[in-house]
Amino acid sequence: STENRRLAASRHSRLPRLDLHTLFLGQTCLLAATAAMLWVSRSDADRGNGMQMWRYAVTSQAFAYLVLALRASGPAAIVAGLLANFAGALGVALFFVAIRRFVGRTVDRRLLGAMVVAVTIAGAVTGEHVAWAAIFNGFAYAGYEWLNALALWRDPRAEARRVQRVVALTYLCMGIVLPLRAVALLRSGESGLVLDPANAWQVPIYVFGFVYLVVTSLGFVLMCKTRAEAEVRLQARTDDLTGLPNRRALDEEIGHALAHARHTGRRRRPARIATHPS
Repeated sequence: STENRRLAASRHSRLPRLDLHTLFLGQTCLLAATAAMLWVSRSDADRGNGMQMWRYAVTSQAFAYLVLALRASGPAAIVAGLLANFAGALGVALFFVAIRRFVGRTVDRRLLGAMVVAVTIAGAVTGEHVAWAAIFNGFAYAGYEWLNALALWRDPRAEARRVQRVVALTYLCMGIVLPLRAVALLRSGESGLVLDPANAWQVPIYVFGFVYLVVTSLGFVLMCKTRAEAEVRLQARTDDLTGLPNRRALDEEIGHALAHARHTGRRRRPARIATHPS
């Protein structure tokens, strides 16, 4: 009845409402802190393992969420949508390049550039209607999430296999969540920035967004770290001139063999040399 609807509306109005601007600001702080640490710890080795591109990507994403966190309307909303979507799309493209560089694969820059241009135009057209931009971006970004997951899963490095698999599964989950959310928004047609009870279904998605940012950023740093450690160990065990194992490698192998013998309770006896009477 009408009275029941009024009571329900009254109860909903007393519920705390979570504003997306606040969530965007929280994601800005997370990404900005991550970017700052990556810039402080940068080194020459970042070019080869993809960390340089990853640092640029995190910085671009931080700027995108900062623009989204700002309240704008009218012409300012159009400019904000253009800047936020350009920075966000650029960040997605740079993340993609970083992962491809880590696994040793090439990148088609023309396709990446076309995606950035399309997302930027969509952001300018939708303006303050963030949900419509999210619908377009959900389909545009999902493919890259799947490609990131596939690259990390199919080309695991022995020293970083477990971390790569976790990051790959995280990308896979985001590749599923984004288009499903886009379809749900397309059906509901909501374009507001308030997570009221009618839009509470989006809360877990934004929570997963925080988890996604932490797992992928921390995971990529750990992948590069374990790779660098493996390369240092290899250099320490290999002769620079011949490429053969050096004395350190021999000592380590002897240590491993003795430890294995103690563990199994057996020791290899030296082979007897057969003697023949003269």
